[in-house]
Amino acid sequence: PSSLDKRGTKQTIPMSSFQQDNLYYATVKIGTPVQALDVQLDTGSSDLWVPTGTCRNCNMSQVQPIFDNSQAAFLYNRSSTYTISTQEATVSYGDGSAVTGFVASDVVSMGSFSTDRQTFIATESETGDFDVAGLIGLGWPTLAESGGTPWWLNVLEQFESPEMSFHLAEPSWNAPATDSIAPGGQFTLGGRNASMYDGEIQFVPILAQDYWSVPLNSIVIPSASGGAGTTLTPEEAEISAIIDSGSTIITGPKRLVDAFYAAVEGAVQGETVSADLQGQWLVPCDTSVNAQFLFGNVTVTLPASVLHQSAAQSVTSPTSATQLCLGSLTSAGDGETTYPAWIFGDSLMKGVYTVFRAGTA
Repeated sequence: PSSLDKRGTKQTIPMSSFQQDNLYYATVKIGTPVQALDVQLDTGSSDLWVPTGTCRNCNMSQVQPIFDNSQAAFLYNRSSTYTISTQEATVSYGDGSAVTGFVASDVVSMGSFSTDRQTFIATESETGDFDVAGLIGLGWPTLAESGGTPWWLNVLEQFESPEMSFHLAEPSWNAPATDSIAPGGQFTLGGRNASMYDGEIQFVPILAQDYWSVPLNSIVIPSASGGAGTTLTPEEAEISAIIDSGSTIITGPKRLVDAFYAAVEGAVQGETVSADLQGQWLVPCDTSVNAQFLFGNVTVTLPASVLHQSAAQSVTSPTSATQLCLGSLTSAGDGETTYPAWIFGDSLMKGVYTVFRAGTA
């Protein structure tokens, strides 16, 4: 264990959200003396990476957080504890973005939790649009392209309870479009923040220690007229679902996504409104549908308020005066089901207090 260890504690760390909840991020501190960098919190991957000052095509126009000051890149030559290897690593993401760099090590802390030999990737090249300086993967070691142990597992013994918990704040849709940064909620390390939820936390065993993957057994879309509603049952290849704080919306098999919207009153296919919305679904911005997802034996309700994306980007229905918003569920690819079949991103997590726990409950 590191000499910096502080055992048996928990701490709630404020998050920021960027562009009306497009991503949620917090600040990590790296090196000696410390350098603060904003990183996206991503339970769907396992590597920590930050750009170096010599990165050829990194986005250096960093987002300034509202809670702390930070810098756009890690200046490794200013850290006396930094070490770097000759091993290259590339991390690729589902949206086509990627980073490449060298595997390095240094002191890394978030809040009061710190480890003095954290493996991370010092990136020298980025593909895609990253709106904050870096990213911290909060998944399991099997996903780590660097070959290192994810930061949260290195500090796990310092936790009061082996848990990471998220309360994602919903954005104010009435905020001016220029307000790209807003309070994003709370990220608790080492336990839960009981003031952020009511009732008891219910856990679902994960399918494997790669992603935070759980079984999706059914989906229920209530009837607007008060009837029995519609129940969708995934086939075996459609069951795997990951809970991913690094994704904005919910992605699933085309068969089930299309069936979902067919049961939502007023939902229309995007191409009927605009060619630019090909492949998307739109729902009434004032929808009252509270869809239910059964993960294992736990039912999670997706509130109507997060069934759609920003109302600031709404369009008018071509057949009525109804304002339509982009739906929070979208289908993946051409209908072919892959693993994981579902990615439940921030659209789900905004509607439920989410706890990621190592070990049994």
